[in-house]
Amino acid sequence: MQFGKSLLKHVYTRTFKSSLTCSIFAFTLLMIFFVLDWKRMNVYPRLDEIPGLNVLRAWDDLQEITKSPHPYNSHASDVVRNYILEELYKLKKQDEGNVEVIDDLSSTTTFIMPDTNIRSYFEGSNILVRFRGDNERLRPILLSSHFDSVSTGFGATDNGMGVASALELARYYAEHKPERDLIINFNNAEEDYLYGARAFTEHEWSKNVTAFLNLEGAGAGGKALLFRSTNNHVARSYFKSNRFAFASVLGIDAFKRGVIKSETDYVVYEKMNNGTAGLDLAFFRNRGIYHTERDDIQHTSIFSLNHMLVNAFISLRNLLDEKSQHFKGSSPLYFPVFGSYWQINLNLHLFLNVVFLIACPAILFMCLFRFPSLYAQLKKPCYLICFTLSSLFVLIFDYVVVQSLTKLNPYVIHSSPDAVLAFFFLTNLLGLVYSFRYVATHSRMSNEELSCIEIVLIWYVSMFWYISLLIATLTSIVRGLGSLYFVNFGFFCSFFCCILTLIRVRYFVDRMVTINRPANPEQMPLVQSTSGNAYGTSRYPQHRLKAVVSKSASVKLNDNLWSVLFFSCLVPLPLFTCYNLLSEVFIPAVHQSLIDGPYSNTCYKFAVILVFMAIINSSPFVFRALSKKSSAILLMLWVSLLFNILRAEPFNEKAPIKFRVFQHLNLDTSENLFHVQNIEPYTQKVLNDYPKIISDTSYQCVDRDCFYEAEEPTLGFDGPLQNAINITLHKSLNSSLAELRVDAFETKWCYFDFSVPVYVDSINGFEVQEEHQSLRLGVRNFGTPFVVKTVAKDEDSPTNVTVTCMWDEFDHDKIPSYTSLLNYIPAWSVLTKNSTGLLKMSKTHVM
Repeated sequence: MQFGKSLLKHVYTRTFKSSLTCSIFAFTLLMIFFVLDWKRMNVYPRLDEIPGLNVLRAWDDLQEITKSPHPYNSHASDVVRNYILEELYKLKKQDEGNVEVIDDLSSTTTFIMPDTNIRSYFEGSNILVRFRGDNERLRPILLSSHFDSVSTGFGATDNGMGVASALELARYYAEHKPERDLIINFNNAEEDYLYGARAFTEHEWSKNVTAFLNLEGAGAGGKALLFRSTNNHVARSYFKSNRFAFASVLGIDAFKRGVIKSETDYVVYEKMNNGTAGLDLAFFRNRGIYHTERDDIQHTSIFSLNHMLVNAFISLRNLLDEKSQHFKGSSPLYFPVFGSYWQINLNLHLFLNVVFLIACPAILFMCLFRFPSLYAQLKKPCYLICFTLSSLFVLIFDYVVVQSLTKLNPYVIHSSPDAVLAFFFLTNLLGLVYSFRYVATHSRMSNEELSCIEIVLIWYVSMFWYISLLIATLTSIVRGLGSLYFVNFGFFCSFFCCILTLIRVRYFVDRMVTINRPANPEQMPLVQSTSGNAYGTSRYPQHRLKAVVSKSASVKLNDNLWSVLFFSCLVPLPLFTCYNLLSEVFIPAVHQSLIDGPYSNTCYKFAVILVFMAIINSSPFVFRALSKKSSAILLMLWVSLLFNILRAEPFNEKAPIKFRVFQHLNLDTSENLFHVQNIEPYTQKVLNDYPKIISDTSYQCVDRDCFYEAEEPTLGFDGPLQNAINITLHKSLNSSLAELRVDAFETKWCYFDFSVPVYVDSINGFEVQEEHQSLRLGVRNFGTPFVVKTVAKDEDSPTNVTVTCMWDEFDHDKIPSYTSLLNYIPAWSVLTKNSTGLLKMSKTHVM
């Protein structure tokens, strides 16, 4: 026992006797936390994790599905559809009584597109399968996955993995009868405007669905993220018994606030039956190759597929086993904390925030009155000036850095997100070090004030987090946000650290200075000096002064120990909470999205502010942890990283730039132009040396669009392209009704734009009876005519209608301008569709 105490004392004195060893200890502590979190971030389930699920068979399905691009408006889509039907009919043969398959070629939907007066009409071609459950009284669960891809991609991640996972889950439940009915919707035409999901809502099976799980791909590879959940009740189904969970409430807030513009089938299903609870499980990384030819089997892995399959199985199993009839609940909130996920009701979270905002400062103020020495130090303006000016300097420094980066290398985060994030952390740490040192030096603080600065700054950090929590709570209440949860961690850690400072002052400082306490308590030093009397010339007996001086080494040792304790309580948790939010979700989701629209440096600003909030808790320790030499090394590292970031190429083969393209052929004027998204100066780098347009006088760039003369498409059409779209008008002699019929060669999409609003009686026999100026029509089969019946308001004034039809198949050189550019572009660039239709041909008819 005595040996153990001696060894512990030896380790204790060796570890905490200097600032250097304390810094090493603190760094080691941070590394332990990082390793704990790294394990959660990088763990993948084993390939045989779930008995009965065969991921190798699902991988074979994925290879079959992604042999070629298969958009809705293609023959390849029919091939994929037939493959899925064949696999499901095999399951039906195994158990005719409990497995029902529907080849849904009857569901038709029509609706007005949000925020417009555009009428959409669509004929669905979904595949539905139902597995009968043991308890018929429980309402069914829906599993959904769309099987169409975009025209410019093979659809491995979007959404081949979702389809392969759904197929494997279908095989599982064909052999393992669920507790309640399970409906699986393999839907078509999600990529064009979520038409497949909308068609499902017209089917009778949709009317009784109580909850859903949607499998999606909003990126390419990586882990499948719980993108969104309707409420905390259904969210528990994802986290329950799930060791491989990967989720962030940031996705819910991003969609809610319109930060993410694209949508998934989730938005259709959640409005189904006046509100249906559900989960959105999706891939989100590598958006640089999302919707491009590199979204193929070579750019993904079986481990990504297995991660989605296992998470989908666990979520679906918990949903099916749920005994309640309805999945009602309040807004969800979930977040990772060092290796595991925590869940809480968002409303409860906000209520507790209000309680903490009232109770915590009241507790601290009541305690503070019992510590006049601490209160006296907190009132000194030198500390407030030091903290405020230093924080403002760091924020200004951050702003200058972001603006400079935006001017000099605006897209560098696209290919170097980790370097940019590291640079922002280093920028904030460097700003804190030099600003605090400069302000403290020039504010003429006494030795006594400098010795107290660590404890006092902890209180000022707590005030900063209190203001932040107040703002975050008000914002969350008004806008229903949950992603500001990281502010709570900063506040709680700083509050707890303030309590520790009171303990230190009460039990480890006041006792030591009792022998020379001044008459006025506010003149009492907060922290005992380690070099003699803290007040200058001693007026007390010399033998007592020597007793205090002889303890200086012990005092320094205790100071170092308390600094490490304060650091351990104040820094790691807020630091890693902010780091997780940035490195796990925010940066991977947005760092390759700057090219998707008009350039904005919002992601840089958000990232650097979050880094500032992660680093601000380190401010009380910069004096003790970093010497002038260490600060100089830090500065050299910052300059080196800055130089590398400014020199870095923003786009490369692993992180390519993505150009949106389409061809438009006006059959009336014969104007035939190929359009490429203008991202200066990179579009010019690609096109200026493109052999086919070197001598093209029509080539020009206007705003965000570059265009040049295109080659004539073939489409496999025999005859002049003028006849690829045939418009006929039949007017009734006995009424004002007119039938507008369009026969378009080998396409399922045509848009009608009238010069003035017209009264639409019906579309392909589907009754509308409303006035519209624009119509969007999608039919089920190639060769089906587009028939619109209208009622003329004034026969003396002619109405023009422009019909635009779309084509997506570019094999066999059907769209030579696209294939030619695709084969020419450098490895650091890729092409993607601009909207529905790689090729748009328009024709105008006078009604």
